[in-house]
Amino acid sequence: MRNINNATVNIKLMRDNHGYKPYFFNLTFDGCNYMKNQKSPFINLFYKPLKETSSFNHSCPYGHDIIVDKLWTGNHEADFLKYLPVPNGDYMLPFTVYSNNLELLTIQVFVHLTT
Repeated sequence: MRNINNATVNIKLMRDNHGYKPYFFNLTFDGCNYMKNQKSPFINLFYKPLKETSSFNHSCPYGHDIIVDKLWTGNHEADFLKYLPVPNGDYMLPFTVYSNNLELLTIQVFVHLTT
């Protein structure tokens, strides 16, 4: 495996409406820069559940396998809803990581919101 020295991350919110469709945001950011600083409150909402359950725990370069194990969102949606009031329903959050414009991985998190 070669070292990954640059990583672009894309996070989308998609709502199920006879198939998952883009809903509220489509965010793309420099993953290596974020991992150095971690000063974006909005991105921190998404990183928080991954921080303890994955090998996404340091800045670039990455020269090892990326592992996500026992990802549990807990009450993560309560933190999320403080910033984005969204209606009840089924949602998908695909997290896609690219390096040198090549897709490396996608993690899909499915959430069912009810109030």
